[in-house]
Amino acid sequence: MLTHGSLGGAIKGGYRQPSAGMDRYRGGGPPLRPGYNGVSGYPPSASGKQHWPSHGKGGGVNGDSWRGKSTNKGNGFKNGSHVGGKGTPRKEEEVHFDDAPAEETQYDDMAQEECPFEEDDAEAAPLEDDNGEEVPEHLKEAVEASLKLKRVIEKETVNGARKKRKLDAGTKVVSVDDKEKIKELLRRYRLEDDVASKFVLGSLSSEALDHLLSVGWVPDGSHSSLKKSSAELIADFALSAKERGIIHNMICDAVTAFAFRWQLKEADAQLLRGLNHKDIRYCLREYDGSRSMEELAEEASATMPEEGRASDAAPDKPGISTLGRFVRLELIDPFADALVVGDANLTFALALAQHRKALGHVGRIVATTFEPIEVLRQRYPEIDSTVQVLEDHHAEVWHEVDCTRIAIDARFRGHEEAFGAVYYNYPHAGSVRGFFDAHPFVRWRHENLMHLFFRALRAFVKPGGQVKIASNANATGVRYSDIISAGMVNEFAHTETFPFTDWQLKGYHRSYGDKRDALQRPGEEAGYRSQNTDKDMVYSFCFAPTGEAVPEAPVRMPPSCKDLMDSTIVCGCGFICQYSMKRCERNQHHFKPAGQHRQADEGRKEEVIMALYDRFLSEIKGVHVG
Repeated sequence: MLTHGSLGGAIKGGYRQPSAGMDRYRGGGPPLRPGYNGVSGYPPSASGKQHWPSHGKGGGVNGDSWRGKSTNKGNGFKNGSHVGGKGTPRKEEEVHFDDAPAEETQYDDMAQEECPFEEDDAEAAPLEDDNGEEVPEHLKEAVEASLKLKRVIEKETVNGARKKRKLDAGTKVVSVDDKEKIKELLRRYRLEDDVASKFVLGSLSSEALDHLLSVGWVPDGSHSSLKKSSAELIADFALSAKERGIIHNMICDAVTAFAFRWQLKEADAQLLRGLNHKDIRYCLREYDGSRSMEELAEEASATMPEEGRASDAAPDKPGISTLGRFVRLELIDPFADALVVGDANLTFALALAQHRKALGHVGRIVATTFEPIEVLRQRYPEIDSTVQVLEDHHAEVWHEVDCTRIAIDARFRGHEEAFGAVYYNYPHAGSVRGFFDAHPFVRWRHENLMHLFFRALRAFVKPGGQVKIASNANATGVRYSDIISAGMVNEFAHTETFPFTDWQLKGYHRSYGDKRDALQRPGEEAGYRSQNTDKDMVYSFCFAPTGEAVPEAPVRMPPSCKDLMDSTIVCGCGFICQYSMKRCERNQHHFKPAGQHRQADEGRKEEVIMALYDRFLSEIKGVHVG
């Protein structure tokens, strides 16, 4: 049994061999909401129509940690912009892209929102790690999607910026019906020649396209003069609608998360809220849908708490608040190892090490950074002393660790099912100059980061192990919905969301996680520009494997090099943005008639785009790019 743990024994899932000292899990818990696949959203109601719960928002600012941070604001919805609005298609003139070349709209190379790779592509080459060695069979699931995405991007860099993506690059062709839906939407929006909007619509699921066709919303073209292009507005609106189909982004207690997962009736949720600590743990642990909650609650009242387990402490205290205390006080398995990823200056790992020492834990900590130690020394003069203190606490410190590729990192071999707790604070895939985090040309990286991260963890987290991800509820790079959905798809049950300020480990010294730290670092109380600290949340998960095969990791494909060539404009200084955003206020220092900031010629433009794709390739390879 778990000696410590908030919900370590409260989530069902089932696994092959129960680890010593762990609560036993049985199969039966549905990893996904009925009618919801964890990726595309848009859960159908019994009538076949789309059902939209009244929660879920987006917009705001992301945090630090992996590679950087940038901001984003604004909505730009007009004419019935709410879901189900009754606005009519606008009659304004067609959007023009300055000197952007217009060409016939193509649909055959559009990728679906979920982009499974074709089997013949998977068989073309064995899965190999960075040393050229074949990945062990039991780890292939953890890294397959990452390596295949790398091959797709490599093909783009070979094909060049003027060639269309080949269909054998690993994408699945959009259905004939969806092509017609996309054509209709582009006509409705008067964006037939808008390559970026075509890319966005081509990445949406069939359900999302149906929703866009069913409402009267159209992108407000006048908004492009402020902050967002039509393609961004379409992506924002579709994502906002999708997020209405999942749990909300703010505080969510254990009963709310459990009820959402199992789609419990309100009466069952209220029953759980009235139980004491001992009984609510029993019900959350034993419920599998085969018996009523009333029957389980009666059975729980007859049980006796076991001595010597922290999870059985305070058995008669109010259940819901006591569960919340456990998760906030970070009472994790004292015998299991803990993994920290993306900890730029290692101060979070240090806080965790000191916390575990004070509690008498014997499990070790593996603290990792994405950057090499040489880069860290340039940014954080104290890094060597921090490493020394960590090692004095018997922690291991590993550098140049990409959390999406740990299955091909030799240092993780032998650590399968070793980690009882994993931490990733403010995940971010890095800023791209000229694009906000939410721009569809770069946001695919943030979404993929979460899906590849959770998929990689499956081989290394113990059943019942906890994963905590701190993020701002309104982040627009890695959105809360990316975190929740990726966890669900990979059988990490969402157990609770609580304010970062309530967390026992909140006191570490945050950093930007990029080159800005060498010149300016947030103070002890400093926040981030345009980021409200009261929206910082900790999303808590429990690994609950059912033993059944999980769906292929859904990865979102990037725009092709040709898409970027046809829809962007490049300044002589290397700044890149969409044609339609050329006159945006934030771009006023670029695209001058002459000088360093004049518009780049086609040769220079191609160089910049290929350099951007080289960066994408470096990122997917786990190479630090600054």
